[in-house]
Amino acid sequence: MRKIIPYSIGALLFMFLVVRCQKKHDVAEATPEYIIGEWQLERITVGGVDYPVNDCMKRSRMYFSSNREARDKYYTIYQTTGLCTLHLEHTGHWEYDDGKFYLVIETEGNTTLSNPRRTEIHFTDTEHAYVEQTYNGYFGTFYFKKLDSDVD
Repeated sequence: MRKIIPYSIGALLFMFLVVRCQKKHDVAEATPEYIIGEWQLERITVGGVDYPVNDCMKRSRMYFSSNREARDKYYTIYQTTGLCTLHLEHTGHWEYDDGKFYLVIETEGNTTLSNPRRTEIHFTDTEHAYVEQTYNGYFGTFYFKKLDSDVD
């Protein structure tokens, strides 16, 4: 009887460790991968009002890779030149934390940020996402749609 108790305790500890490791593995594999790919700007809302998105602005993109790298590019037509120009670019990485996705901006243009910004990415479904952020001094919501993986 004395030998059974230590073996039982050892077996219980072993089962506890196996279940605990299995749960950590399941959580890591449960991370949704639909974020990976290229996302195109579809529309913008500023102060609750839809802002017109022209063909130039539709060149704006968010990119998310499987190795968790991320970047975004925003294009606009400059009134002085009338040319469609890259207005702003960020690079960084993406995170999945507590069931939410975040874009962590580490650089802006050619400048490394001393305090990276963390922006939550909201998904209405696996093909549509939006981010809320300040743009040209105004708070806005930027809506994106996922492009097919074979589109450049």
